[in-house]
Amino acid sequence: MRIKAYLPPLWFIAVLAAPGVPAAEPPDELMSAMLGELDRSMQTYGQQGENSAYFIGYRISDTAMLSLNAQFGSLVSASVDRKRAVFTEVRLGNYSFDNTHVFRRNDHRRPWSYSFHGNYFPLPLSDDEAVIRNTLWYATHLVYQDALEAYIKVRANKAVKVEEEDQSPDFSQEPPVTYLQDIQSTDLNRWVWENRLKRISDIFNSNPQIFRGEAALHARAHTRWQANSEGTRLRTSGALYRLDLIAVTKAEDGMELPLFYRYLAKDEAGLPSEAALVQKARDMVRLIDELRIAPVQSAYEGPAIIENRASGVFFHEALGHRVEGHRLRNEMDAQTFKKKLNESILPSDLDIYFDPLIEAFQGKHLMGHYRYDEEAVAAQRVQIVDDGKLVGFLMSRTPVEGMHRSNGHGRAQTSSLPVSRQSNLFVESSRPLSKAQLQERLLELVDEQNKPYGIIVREAMGGATNTSRHWGNTLNVVPTLVYRLYPDGRQELVRGANLIGTPLVTIAEVMAVDEDYDVFQGWCGAESGYVPVSTITPNVLVGRIEFQRNLKSPTRPPILPSPTPERRPAVHGGAAHGARP
Repeated sequence: MRIKAYLPPLWFIAVLAAPGVPAAEPPDELMSAMLGELDRSMQTYGQQGENSAYFIGYRISDTAMLSLNAQFGSLVSASVDRKRAVFTEVRLGNYSFDNTHVFRRNDHRRPWSYSFHGNYFPLPLSDDEAVIRNTLWYATHLVYQDALEAYIKVRANKAVKVEEEDQSPDFSQEPPVTYLQDIQSTDLNRWVWENRLKRISDIFNSNPQIFRGEAALHARAHTRWQANSEGTRLRTSGALYRLDLIAVTKAEDGMELPLFYRYLAKDEAGLPSEAALVQKARDMVRLIDELRIAPVQSAYEGPAIIENRASGVFFHEALGHRVEGHRLRNEMDAQTFKKKLNESILPSDLDIYFDPLIEAFQGKHLMGHYRYDEEAVAAQRVQIVDDGKLVGFLMSRTPVEGMHRSNGHGRAQTSSLPVSRQSNLFVESSRPLSKAQLQERLLELVDEQNKPYGIIVREAMGGATNTSRHWGNTLNVVPTLVYRLYPDGRQELVRGANLIGTPLVTIAEVMAVDEDYDVFQGWCGAESGYVPVSTITPNVLVGRIEFQRNLKSPTRPPILPSPTPERRPAVHGGAAHGARP
């Protein structure tokens, strides 16, 4: 499992709340096509004796994207793309036992496997009901064949294997949903933004040690249709604007050093002004110079403060993936918190909950917001930690022992089968400290543990974790800005430090938080692909935590100096080039 906000291509699924509209206004050819084929398919595949389908579902995704990327003052790419596809799901058997049941193998190294019980098919972009129905017809045929093969195998497998620990049903019964939202679109002046991005990225020309300096804008409109044999008729739609600033340098020892900042909005007006983006680019230029010559942080264990955006990644990796409910019935998962319900796992003043219904925090749009999940279940707030005690798990329509209903967290990218996943993660305290008090506590711990300094993690670009029994149950947060805090209050920037740990020990070392909140936005990767998530967290004090040395490239920086100073001696951008329109 991995949460990222840096460098790889990032694709966004945004489902934004808007008033529903009557089902008959306007005509919806895609919904009509889905309903027609659902009716035909259930009449046939639902009448196949012991191999009958009890559930068929279609999930259509229509995505339009405008992407603009400028580097060092020049536009390097501009693309407009639109895709439409359907994910088809067929379940044979019944809610208690179906073709999605885990197949257990004899190989002790890989004693289990999941079959793929849905398929992803491209759809025509035209709203031609006959052509769309033809695609759905053949997709259903192919998926039924795969489901039938899997169903025969898991029935035999269950008959010859030892009894499973978790006897829960394979699929939860949920009420059908009818909700049709207005279709959203994006609207911006492409020429204005191309020139704006060029001016902003031109700032990176002022530092010849920056090897990648870019400003990128992605405007995305996404509409999702869902219909299933239970009676669900759902259409959700939203627009999302994402602006990224990226600068990368290389130290003399070969270590690559990135800086990354992301801005999200549901409309163009919510993006920062050009003046604010120019100032942020200038701050990055200054910081990256300091980072390049900063000392390398050696291995360290001791007290640390993980500041808000980075602490969001920390809680996401240490706790978030381990409260995703489907893992509790996977016998190869470590199931870290399965037996810890109603036990204290954090200080008594801390609460943690997930709430996909919250659209924004302090004016910042949240990536983890949606109204219905990919299994057509209404989004819900889910309390995970209450007064320090573990009280709940995130649930999809895959039941686990003692929890047989979804709480609206069955999520997936378009091409995958949903499982329980994170959304908007909130950490709150009933007794927060001030930021100054948190630093005072850090220095007290430095003294108590006889350390020369404490660590402050200011920014992180992402993280990863492993939850299986087969490999070590670990977590990793990848910082971009790390400081040493000395007893005299002095702070020193360092580089090359990766935060690592094991979940139970690391979570147990959380001591206090303050009132300084911020948002981390990223893409979380796991079994059902990449889904958008947000964390809304304060600065957190950890009593003892471990850092290891980061990887570094053996490749030296360029021998030949950059031609940038000769080509462009002055820094452009800012008010002289025009205010925000």
